[in-house]
Amino acid sequence: MAAVSVIILNWNGRKFLTECLDSLAAQTYRDFEPVLVDNGSMGGLVDYVRNAYPWVRLALPEVAGGADALFEPRSPEEMANRIWSVWESATEQQRLREAGFERVKSFGWEGVARKTLAVYERAGEGFRTRLS
Repeated sequence: MAAVSVIILNWNGRKFLTECLDSLAAQTYRDFEPVLVDNGSMGGLVDYVRNAYPWVRLALPEVAGGADALFEPRSPEEMANRIWSVWESATEQQRLREAGFERVKSFGWEGVARKTLAVYERAGEGFRTRLS
């Protein structure tokens, strides 16, 4: 377990998040764990972090998990363009369908219970370490 947790709150702040994570990567002190708490950012930000910064722990993984056609919700033009791009592409429609069916498998009661138990066990380990 890392000595320090760096909690990073984010919502659609990719530019700032990249600067932040690059700064953390350049630190000479290494006994830390960056934890990204993302509040539903658009544009595949969570997947970007997962691929570009695999050492960052994601506290709230994106619900859609790649089975999405995201757009900026305050931009009617971007929304229309994204919907149209899916409408026109049989390949994208198939990708979204398959990704959706795959993603839904992770939302069963048993899987959620296992993940919840793992969180409690990790928290308990940290608590026991502090008591020692």
